[in-house]
Amino acid sequence: MRIFHKKIREILIRPILQVYLKKDRYYTYNDIKVLVKKGVFHPAFFYSTKFILRSTKHLELNNKTVLELGAGSGLISLCFAKRKAIVTAVDINPSSVEGIQKSAHHNNVQVNAFYSDLFNDIPKQTFDYIIINPPYYRGDAVNIEQYAWYAGKNLDYFKKLFSSLKEYIHENSVVWMSLSEDCEINKIKDIADGYRFLMKIYKQEKIQGEENYIFEIKRL
Repeated sequence: MRIFHKKIREILIRPILQVYLKKDRYYTYNDIKVLVKKGVFHPAFFYSTKFILRSTKHLELNNKTVLELGAGSGLISLCFAKRKAIVTAVDINPSSVEGIQKSAHHNNVQVNAFYSDLFNDIPKQTFDYIIINPPYYRGDAVNIEQYAWYAGKNLDYFKKLFSSLKEYIHENSVVWMSLSEDCEINKIKDIADGYRFLMKIYKQEKIQGEENYIFEIKRL
C-alpha cells in the first residue's frame, strides 16, 4: 500500500516538480537562505536534508571540522557553518558548488566548497564529522544531475566511498549517512563490511509512510 501511494504521488507531483526545478530557486530554512541551482537536489521537496538537520541540532560544532560529501544545495553545510563549524562541502555537480559558494557569501558564513567526485580532490586530512547524503538507486547516471540519484549499476558509489573513507577519519570521527527503506540497505551494509566498516542505525523516522534512517558508520 505504501508503494502504491508513493507511485500515485510521483505520478501527480513529479511533472510539476520537474518544471519547477528547471530554474534556479531560493529556499529559506530557519534563518538560512540558499540558492538551489537548477537540477540540484532541492531540500524543500526531499526528506533527507531536513532529517539530518533535525538529528544533529544537539551537536556542539564550534571549531569542529565537518565534511559534507555530495552537498547538493549546501543547506547542511551552511547551517553547520552558522554554528561555527569549520566546513568543507564537495559535490560532483559544478552547479551545486557554485550555488553553495554564492549562498555562503549571502549568509556571511565560511564554507570551503569545491568540486570533487567523493574523495578524489579532497586533500588528505581527517574530519571530526562526515555527513553523507548519497545517491542510492541502482543504475548508471546519464547526465550530471542524475549523479544525485544513481549509485551505479553495481552500487559502485558505495565501493568507492568505503574504499577511501578510512583515510579521512580519526579514532573519534563521527560519520553519518542518510538512507531510506527504498534502497538496498543490506547490500550497502555488505559493501561496508567488505571494507571493514559497520553501519548501525543512529536515527530512524517514518516520513509520509516511508522509513528514513541515519546510519552511523564505524571502523571494525
